[in-house]
Amino acid sequence: MAGHHAFISYNSQDGEIVREIARRLMLDKEISCWLDAWSLVPGRAWQDEIEAAISNCDVMLVALGEHGIGAWHHEEFRTAIDLFAEKPAERRVIPVLLPGAGPQVHDLIPQFLRRFTYVDLRPGITPHQLDRLAAGIRGEPPGPPGEVHSDRPSPVTRDITKWERQALSRIDTILRVTEHWVASIQNRDGGLPSDADGTSSCTWTSAGMVYAINRRQRTTASGHWLRRTLTWVLDNRNRDGGVPLVVPGDPSITDATAQALLACAEMQRAGPGRELATAADELIDWLLNRQRPSGGWAWRTSNEDAWTASTAYALHALSVANDTFHERPELRDAITSGLSWLRDTRNDDCGWGSQAGGTSQPAVSGLAMFCLAEIGFREFAAESGDYLRQKQSDEGGWYSTIDRPTGHSIIRFGDAHALAGIASAGYLDHEDVVHRGFDALMKSFKGSHFQYGDTAMRTWPTRDGLLAISAVASSILST
Repeated sequence: MAGHHAFISYNSQDGEIVREIARRLMLDKEISCWLDAWSLVPGRAWQDEIEAAISNCDVMLVALGEHGIGAWHHEEFRTAIDLFAEKPAERRVIPVLLPGAGPQVHDLIPQFLRRFTYVDLRPGITPHQLDRLAAGIRGEPPGPPGEVHSDRPSPVTRDITKWERQALSRIDTILRVTEHWVASIQNRDGGLPSDADGTSSCTWTSAGMVYAINRRQRTTASGHWLRRTLTWVLDNRNRDGGVPLVVPGDPSITDATAQALLACAEMQRAGPGRELATAADELIDWLLNRQRPSGGWAWRTSNEDAWTASTAYALHALSVANDTFHERPELRDAITSGLSWLRDTRNDDCGWGSQAGGTSQPAVSGLAMFCLAEIGFREFAAESGDYLRQKQSDEGGWYSTIDRPTGHSIIRFGDAHALAGIASAGYLDHEDVVHRGFDALMKSFKGSHFQYGDTAMRTWPTRDGLLAISAVASSILST
């Protein structure tokens, strides 16, 4: 995310609505935000960190709500005003009137802030006012309603329910603590372990985790250590250019190669680099060369029949790469063939099996739905929503599927994949399913990571859990 970064000064009593605004700026406008609740590092002097953050941001948003101005709140925007006076052409201060604040909020605006044009969110966080706020952060005139566009869905215009507000707050917390946990188990070589702290680095796990963390965040806050992880993955590819199962010399596999390509694309959005584009081209070539004549992708070798999950991952990665790096005619052909394979292999119940002709599985179907919705085929994906509704257990979850391509046991996390799929494809049509599914998934959250039951598997389900809860947050905020 290059060039647009805002510091938000606010009264802690207004924290819930301020976090919601920050989420929408990041998810819908690709503008990163510095919030103390998200960004302060435990163990460091918080006053110094806040002062450094203000100095490094070109824009400060001064949030004013029903709870008035807090003590440190006041100090923050006085500091910003001083910096503005030093470089008025380079810095901006934007007062933001928060939802729920009454007419008296005008009286709370200090005299030295009244010279700045404010953004009024008191009627709600409407698309037009969010566009105005994003334009102010970018230093652009907002134009008439509808003139400022985003390449993401418009944010919600309906009232957010109590359950949604609580879920978004919980998701915020989980995203932060899981990222700290993942960073804490990073091995010295830069890779991430396959199961738990202390085990050797795994290319597949590492590639998927970089993608999952960057996808939900779309900011450079995690930059250094995640880039180091991705560098380790790319340095440990096989000679054929693909990403191996665990270490070089293991078979190159579609799932890992596709997730490495998705990680490159997310990193490219956060901060473009020639080396990422070069690596992406090589990963694209590997995937293109392994597509089966049927249009699907095998898990490992070109002699296997295609697997649904591998095809979904490859299709997702190639579509994102085509949009992120540069369009290639052969990419469009491959994507079209992959979509045709998924259409042809979907069963009559609108679910997918592990392979063509196999019995439908909720985990595999949810993964296919998620990948399709992510690349713009939401209606196609939504047709499978009723299948997942029917397969949801009384406890709210879905059973996991064990795929065994070429003798390796691969668990597709039912709760995570099914939740990600139905949330991405049709949230409002299946709110009750999403809510129950979310609550069921939370039973696998162990305070800092997700875990499959009583097994030692932690990093893999954490990757899948992050994608699922991010999909829930995105669907709530973009519906």
